[in-house]
Amino acid sequence: MNNVRLHRSMWNMRVAKSHFFVGMLLTVCAGFLVAYYAISYWWFQAEIIGKLLSFAKVPYELFLLAKPISLIEGIPLYYYPAGPTFQIPVHYQSVSTLAALIVCLLLFITIILAFRVKFIPLPAKVLFIILSFLVGVSLLYVAFVSPIPPHPLYRVIIDWQFSGVIILILISSIFTLTVFPLPGPMWVKFFWLILTLVFSMIWNTVRISLVAATFYHLGSLPFLLMHYLMGVYVDFIYVVAFYSLAVSHLAKYQVREAEWE
Repeated sequence: MNNVRLHRSMWNMRVAKSHFFVGMLLTVCAGFLVAYYAISYWWFQAEIIGKLLSFAKVPYELFLLAKPISLIEGIPLYYYPAGPTFQIPVHYQSVSTLAALIVCLLLFITIILAFRVKFIPLPAKVLFIILSFLVGVSLLYVAFVSPIPPHPLYRVIIDWQFSGVIILILISSIFTLTVFPLPGPMWVKFFWLILTLVFSMIWNTVRISLVAATFYHLGSLPFLLMHYLMGVYVDFIYVVAFYSLAVSHLAKYQVREAEWE
């Protein structure tokens, strides 16, 4: 068996200051592009979503919503969405209090059973608890605090909250702070940053289409599960995955340099 000798340079990591400043510049540029071209990007995204909804046999009407939307119910704070809006017939029925209580009880029992099962990894248990908590709170809120009356239409507004543009700035910031200062070729860092951004744009477009199609075909409860499951949690998973791949790629160059010294 061959023994691997760790070079002392591997224990003294050098910080690539110039790469860090380049990453900061890229983050600023990403923020500027998102702020300046957001509306154009939303309409481009809406065209692709429309094709995906048509493929999923979901009827829709695409238009620009001019009606102000309340930020917090009961508080006179409004914003005017500037993005495109999909109006989809869903024939929504309000959630009954009994159904909400039963679902919350089943989620609570499932959480207890999941923690007693040893072969389920701890991160999966924690993720399931967070997801169950959000679903339970949403059901209880709709059932007891602010019931949504039955209605025949559902609107998906493509704006800064739903389109996935904020995660683009977050990805650039994360790579600037954690990847660009690491020693290694600049093209590797730039390649993984661009790849992560492109994947994020594609994924968020598909995510909106899946959420809307789920609401139309399966109803409100599967919609809640799909919405929360494919929201910030999947974003966290793929950002960490791409970050790990970028660091692994950079580590290969460090190992090669250590072998030559």
